[in-house]
Amino acid sequence: MKLFFPDNIYSKLLADHLPEILKQNISVIPSSAIPSELRKDSSSAGLITPTDILSAEDLFISSKMGISFEGILSNSYLYFYPGQKDFDTVSLYGDISSLEVILSKLFFKENYNTEVQVEILTDIKNTEGKNLLVTGKTNFSSFRYNDGISFAEEMTDMLSLPYVNFILASFDRKIIEDLNLTCSGIGSKVYDSVEKNLFSDDLALELREYIRENIASLVYDLEEQDIDGIHQLIRLPYFYGLVDNIAEPKLV
Repeated sequence: MKLFFPDNIYSKLLADHLPEILKQNISVIPSSAIPSELRKDSSSAGLITPTDILSAEDLFISSKMGISFEGILSNSYLYFYPGQKDFDTVSLYGDISSLEVILSKLFFKENYNTEVQVEILTDIKNTEGKNLLVTGKTNFSSFRYNDGISFAEEMTDMLSLPYVNFILASFDRKIIEDLNLTCSGIGSKVYDSVEKNLFSDDLALELREYIRENIASLVYDLEEQDIDGIHQLIRLPYFYGLVDNIAEPKLV
């Protein structure tokens, strides 16, 4: 069985604590590519974003394991250009998926009553005058996140529910059932290692401390409120008129 994971520090933390037999089968690829890889190989599983369900309602979704945020820790950060009061465009950079494209539009509509255009950047060097939503590891290069706003925290406030960034999915129900059992309690293992400063990756001391101080806002073992968060996230595009039907996740 292949496992497809996005390339970020939170999925890496999760991968580090999986059973060895699962670790050996992980492929790290862009978030946007994972749904198509799952469709190519029905015996695989991967971490997708909730909005990926909108185009793949036949996926089975774990109700037990994912990556959910309830506070300042985030995989995406907002960087507003100083002095701007009006927003017409938001620029996305990094490991962009359907989630960031959809939610960036809804965020500005809800908070600023503005219909923004979305552009995807391939280079972050020239960002003069741009309002940015950066996703993935770039936020933690040179401690960029210190100048940003946690998108997870903003979405948690907007939803009044946890912000579920990634969910475990497969086109094979049995695979999700088996992974639910195999990975039960994985969050506690991650928390224990973080509290003991046992990071396998070469993370800078400041970033390790940032994660350790805020680890309570990171959830891997999904609970009822996280499931409610998934439902709310995939209903938002319907409520805002972006899709014609409400998607119903096939939770296992």
